[in-house]
Amino acid sequence: MNLTTMQRADFETSTLANQKFREQPSQNVPPVWGLARIARMAYEGKDLEPLFGSLQNRLRYNPQDTNALLDSAFVLFVRGYCELALRAQKTAAQTQKAFTVRFGDGSDINLVALVRVGDLMANTPIEFLLEGTNAELTYYFIDEETSDLDQIPDHDAAFLAVGQSRENELTLKNVERLIKVWHKPLINGNPERIRNLTREGVSASLASQSTVITPPCCIFSKADLAAQIFGGPVAGVNSSGLKYPLIARPVGTHAGKGMQRIECSQDMSLYLAQNDAPSFYVSPYVDYRSPDGYFRKQRIVFIKGQPFPCHQATSKNWMVHYLNADMEQFEDRRRDEADWFENFPIFVRQHKKAFEKLFEIIGLDYFGIDCAESKDGRLLVFEVDVAMIVHSLDSETVFPYKKPAMKRLQDGFLGLLRDSRAFSK
Repeated sequence: MNLTTMQRADFETSTLANQKFREQPSQNVPPVWGLARIARMAYEGKDLEPLFGSLQNRLRYNPQDTNALLDSAFVLFVRGYCELALRAQKTAAQTQKAFTVRFGDGSDINLVALVRVGDLMANTPIEFLLEGTNAELTYYFIDEETSDLDQIPDHDAAFLAVGQSRENELTLKNVERLIKVWHKPLINGNPERIRNLTREGVSASLASQSTVITPPCCIFSKADLAAQIFGGPVAGVNSSGLKYPLIARPVGTHAGKGMQRIECSQDMSLYLAQNDAPSFYVSPYVDYRSPDGYFRKQRIVFIKGQPFPCHQATSKNWMVHYLNADMEQFEDRRRDEADWFENFPIFVRQHKKAFEKLFEIIGLDYFGIDCAESKDGRLLVFEVDVAMIVHSLDSETVFPYKKPAMKRLQDGFLGLLRDSRAFSK
């Protein structure tokens, strides 16, 4: 889908028109399509233009149709128009707080997810965990100014889906206050633990664990890093200075954006000249290549301490992400991933103590990790987050082994929700 200048103008006009009706959101509107359904269309190569056009038409006919506005935001996010998507999502959330997405016939569990306006990595991607079920999901938007949770709709289970980020910091602090007087079960209901899932926070909390490697991560200002190039003092760095090679990335970025391996001071000088960010994460580079020369990076989700495999990316590139690994193009890499899924129980036994410590220290009902195995066989943890995207959108023909694994993860998630429902009764 290409958003033409005319379509952009039409959409912005509709969005502005909708802002005039914040006081009276319409109730007689079609239901929310939802992110998962829209993302699946995109993954399957379907044209999103007709859907986006119909959503615009709905807004022209009824500017109070906030469901159409939220779905428009999902379409825009999926197609990469993040700025427009955020504006649409924000307007929808200011108009009404609750939006319901139905899966199947909606006869199973009724889940409320507390979310904040943000991109696709701002909140736990719960929709992908409910595809193929008969659950009903209600997004309930909150922010740093939310005064209470008294208007949350009736539900079987509630989930704090707001992830760790600088943008979400004040919202999570507010949730700490809100839940003190709400007194209802809340899955992942520990905002402070979520706030601590910063890169530097995770590395510090796991630093003393012998079964886990977490490269120390520090934040440096651009000025301090520039001073280090010329031998000047840098706060938090010993007299011998930074040790190369190292990994630098702008603070607040994800998915490898702006991340680079720095081999020497000249590289650092060039890197800083090319980046306008005021501060950077800096970590030592850890070579985790397997004996065959490939880098293997895994994503695992923990539900009540039980690990579930999500994917393994295999690449010759040290900065491996599932999208840049081009797994669909390499049959040998897919066989490698399929073997990892099949042998995951062995992987769990090998890292049993590490997994137990992770669950103990992170202390959340649901979270994910990106990890690998170090050359000495220990668990190398790159990141811990509650908002890592896991899904079963990939082609079942190309990735036949993924669907069963995702089904087990979904069953585990539904079990978590049902346990919460039983407790709430």
